[in-house]
Amino acid sequence: RFNRDSTAFIDPALLADGDTIYLACDLLPAGLAVANAARYPAKAGSTGYDTNGNLLLALSTTSVNGLSSSTARAAASYDYHLEKKADATSESCYEIKNNSTSEVVDGDYTIDDHFNIKSADGAVDTNLFCGDSPYFPYPTDFIYIVKSTDNGATWSAPQLANVKKESEQTLLVGPGRGIVTSTGRIMFTCYEFTGGDKNSSIIYSDDNGATWHRGASMSAISSEAVMTEADGRVYMFVRRQNVYYVSEDNGTTWSGPKSMGISYNNNCQLTAITYSKKVNGKTAILFAGPSDTSARNSGRIWLGLVQENGSIQWQSDPYVVTNGSHYAYSCITELKN
Repeated sequence: RFNRDSTAFIDPALLADGDTIYLACDLLPAGLAVANAARYPAKAGSTGYDTNGNLLLALSTTSVNGLSSSTARAAASYDYHLEKKADATSESCYEIKNNSTSEVVDGDYTIDDHFNIKSADGAVDTNLFCGDSPYFPYPTDFIYIVKSTDNGATWSAPQLANVKKESEQTLLVGPGRGIVTSTGRIMFTCYEFTGGDKNSSIIYSDDNGATWHRGASMSAISSEAVMTEADGRVYMFVRRQNVYYVSEDNGTTWSGPKSMGISYNNNCQLTAITYSKKVNGKTAILFAGPSDTSARNSGRIWLGLVQENGSIQWQSDPYVVTNGSHYAYSCITELKN
């Protein structure tokens, strides 16, 4: 049932490194979003974390709580933080501490590894990101990451990636797929939304997802993005522009925009992968999106051959996925055959 006060998970991206599947998505506390589904817009002004990377929390009161406007929530006093217990278990993982005294507060609460919070008397049974929680987080989005080591049968407890800047309204995952580079770096695209779409970037981990960092942003508004590795370079294809960017250092920094040289609808999420076989002796990138520049219609898959200088030469006559009918938000992959 549609409810503007609900929490939201949106725009997941998946990647696999051969042993582990990683999933990243956006988590928005109760009533928040960036589009017209929101009762309240997410707010800039805080990363949502303290200097130690702990989730900041404010005490719910009769005047301000997790269902109040995002303006009221942003103005609340975030005097508390969530800290992992030294003897953490999945059922009792976190405790709430006072920022000033570092003392544990409200010890009758039990908080599990998925941020569910319960009181000893049963009066509270909710989640810290829900509107009826006795403590609530800053009204922004949070990048939520889980992983599976058994092909998706079970999933780990969630991890929150502390990579958003204080000045940003939100930092959102680029939906579709992430990549693992030839060096083992795990990478997802992301983009800033602050009063509208802003620039793309990446988040990455070099320690199997234990810690996450952020690469440099693109040089212009670029929104949702997808990337693939080819010939030791990482290529990023972005929404809002008919351009791509290239990184020679695993996504830490990026080139300026380079013209795609093909016509397609750039007001849509796109997708790209590197093909497993050579084509005419060159590394091949498959790029998919709607070819109708005025609507999300007529899906095509273009074949691009990577040149020695790193540029892409797109072949004529792309593969027709749909002709005239709707095509949007795709995620291409290569089957074994």
